[in-house]
Amino acid sequence: MLTKIRRNVVAGILTFIPILITVWVISFLVGVLAALGSPFVRAYVSWLQVHSPTLAAGFSAPWFQSTISIGLVLVALYVLGEIATMVAGRRLLAAFDYLMARIPIVQSIYGAARQLVTSFQTGPGASQRVVLIEFPSPGM
Repeated sequence: MLTKIRRNVVAGILTFIPILITVWVISFLVGVLAALGSPFVRAYVSWLQVHSPTLAAGFSAPWFQSTISIGLVLVALYVLGEIATMVAGRRLLAAFDYLMARIPIVQSIYGAARQLVTSFQTGPGASQRVVLIEFPSPGM
């Protein structure tokens, strides 16, 4: 009976850990996206306060500002991705990478982050794998 309880508790913990990590990562990313876009949304609401106080009152709700901030940052990331995939954008990114590689402390941080992102971008078929080749074989 005690073994079954221990097994189920361990299974519950092992099931809960990935869920907890996923919720933590998503809430962290949502918080970062909201924090990145909130200065622009607050500036727009303050501008709107001068021109239309009634409309600005509706936009002042924190949940609304966070939602607009996240949407604004996602649109900006989409536009950045579009620019980065164009020929001129790729050249601009290569120049930026070169510049980051020339700055002493930044090169190690930026280089490591760039390597991490590149490793996530490559598919599982693109990685190398170990194979066994029998040598010498009878047909050689």
